[in-house]
Amino acid sequence: MATAVTGEPDFPFSRADPYAPPPQVAALRAAAPVAAVRLAGGRRAWLVTRHADVRTVLGDPRFSSDVSRPGFPMVQAAAPAAVPPAAFMALDPPRHTRYRSALIHEFGPRRIAALRPVIGGLVDGQIARMRAAGGPADLVEHLALPVPSLVICALLGVPFGHVGYFQQRSRVVLSRSAATGEVNRANRELAELIAGVIEAKRAEPGDDVLSRLIRHEAGFTVEEMTTMAVVLLTAGHETTAGMISSGVLTLVREPGVWAALARHPERTGPLVEELLRLLTVLQFGVPRTATADLVLGGVRIRSGEGVIALLAGGNLDPDAYPDPGRLDPRRSGPRHLAFGHGIHLCLGHSLARAELSIVFEAAFRAFPDLRMAVPEKHVEFAENAFVYSPDKLMVDW
Repeated sequence: MATAVTGEPDFPFSRADPYAPPPQVAALRAAAPVAAVRLAGGRRAWLVTRHADVRTVLGDPRFSSDVSRPGFPMVQAAAPAAVPPAAFMALDPPRHTRYRSALIHEFGPRRIAALRPVIGGLVDGQIARMRAAGGPADLVEHLALPVPSLVICALLGVPFGHVGYFQQRSRVVLSRSAATGEVNRANRELAELIAGVIEAKRAEPGDDVLSRLIRHEAGFTVEEMTTMAVVLLTAGHETTAGMISSGVLTLVREPGVWAALARHPERTGPLVEELLRLLTVLQFGVPRTATADLVLGGVRIRSGEGVIALLAGGNLDPDAYPDPGRLDPRRSGPRHLAFGHGIHLCLGHSLARAELSIVFEAAFRAFPDLRMAVPEKHVEFAENAFVYSPDKLMVDW
């Protein structure tokens, strides 16, 4: 039975069960799919929970991504510093277009296909280290976090020796509970790291994104290149790491499921798509601001009001996906929203899909008897992070 929601509830919601979405999401989707909620500091926004409406918000140019707009609905309590000019995720066209167009080919199918052997080698190396360490082992530490971190470094041209440094600071940036000073300091330290790498690549360029940005015809400044790289570093590893650990946890929780899938490791493509839909680790949705008066889901939204498109709400909408809480790799239906939609569709969606497929296929082959090493009630999750996933996942084989 769905939980009743009255008044204007506080958002983000708390989970009653760490393995399920907050019950308020289903209740609002059924009763008020476009509902007013209160954010940190008493601010108000519209929460959108139905697949069709979420897709509309993400694809309609009347909903702005510009965080500088007065009504922009910030979920975190910390007040962010001024957004750098090249933070393309937080911009509208034409500024957004200038930066995204310079990066889109770096994450296109041809570039990702060429990167697959590199990803495979990094995955094999981490699995070998995990096996050598012996079980029980923390899958987050040995596989889920290092693989996407190393891959995004390889793509950008950031030396692997910096991985631990940027992981620590990215975790602060993506925490909803971090203080303003902590977030700003972490962003500044990340920018200083990348600026140093850019300076080194001016003298000795390589076959990587940063080297090509330096030579790009748009003539980007060091600040612009630094900002683009920081966005890619932080967004490019945490979400994929969360999907790896959450996906493994989902498959090993149920007796026999992992072993059954491990018998056909080559069939990971549909499984990855279903895990992306089912888990939707970006748990607080995508914020926008209305730039015109409009009607959405029967609700009138005024220009300047904040809107949050809850990706997890849309991906678990029973009108779009029958029995949406069930894992079904053979599922049909509309394209899931885990990577967003529209002009801000996740730039790295092809990269993430490649990483996830390679990781799961390799893990099925290496660990056909993988299982949890602790009771599931002892698994702790990053509840206040924008990416919802286990902080640690002890497994054995």
